[in-house]
Amino acid sequence: MTLRSPDLRPQDEVMMYLSTLGTVISPRQVHGVDIVIDRDDIASRTFGDGVILTSEGFIGTIQVADCYPVLLSGSSPAPWRLLLHSGFKGTVDNIVLAGWRRLLKTTDVDVELSRAWIGPGIGSCCYRRKSNDPWTDKAMRLLERNFWRRDGDSVWFDMASAIRSQIEGLGIDPNNIAVHGECTLCNSSRYLSYRSGDKESRMVFFSSIDATFDAYL
Repeated sequence: MTLRSPDLRPQDEVMMYLSTLGTVISPRQVHGVDIVIDRDDIASRTFGDGVILTSEGFIGTIQVADCYPVLLSGSSPAPWRLLLHSGFKGTVDNIVLAGWRRLLKTTDVDVELSRAWIGPGIGSCCYRRKSNDPWTDKAMRLLERNFWRRDGDSVWFDMASAIRSQIEGLGIDPNNIAVHGECTLCNSSRYLSYRSGDKESRMVFFSSIDATFDAYL
């Protein structure tokens, strides 16, 4: 569901609602790999592109519009959530691994019982970059060859498959990884998409340890 308001950006409306339910953790996303933890001082919006939850009463949020929202979760030996904003740069720099390493320093994790979800994002059908861009060159060096293809001056990327591979690399059972699969640009009437013109509006993915209202709005 995408909220639209004549007065507020969708993300502002969602945040106002969530603030009535608990303490909202909404990092200032910068396409990096820094992770915010619920036990940290969150009086101000810390820079980061991931949120670790290990305590009740907190609601972690990630905002996206073509980038991929990712959730890793587990309940053994205690409940935890890892929310990630895995856009192009975050995927190239493997925010999945960065978030996992931070998680392992934060709490005990049973990888065999861990699960993952990759939400909708811009698909391989639509996502291309100029071949002479420095980040494109970096991606071609760091990502496996089957996750990109070169076509003239453009390079097309399959970010969802790259993210799934990174999650599998953590040791999570492939059967415990769910991929939404829809392209946000192809389905921009259903999703907010930066490349279709949604420059300021964002969808909000949120989760909590309580898990009674996990949703993607």
